[in-house]
Amino acid sequence: MRIYLDTCALNRPFDPKSNVRVSEEAAFIRSILDRITEGKIELVWSSALDFEIAQNPSLERREQIKKWGNFAILDIEETQNVLDGSKSLIKSGL
Repeated sequence: MRIYLDTCALNRPFDPKSNVRVSEEAAFIRSILDRITEGKIELVWSSALDFEIAQNPSLERREQIKKWGNFAILDIEETQNVLDGSKSLIKSGL
């Protein structure tokens, strides 16, 4: 199975565990990341992730999250075809 985790998901394990929902979501994301390191799930990465991660004001978070890119089996680069597909999805309401 291949999975794409957005920046919010990759940041969740670093969020303060101030409520039950945040704690549960962080635990769930950590379990997915464990499966990625075990080779049970394949991670897909993108240039959009690289850009968004670079905007994180926390150097520690940036460095930790960027390491997950090393586990990616596929890195989606921004191309005109990808941009056109994105625009189409946005127009359809997604």
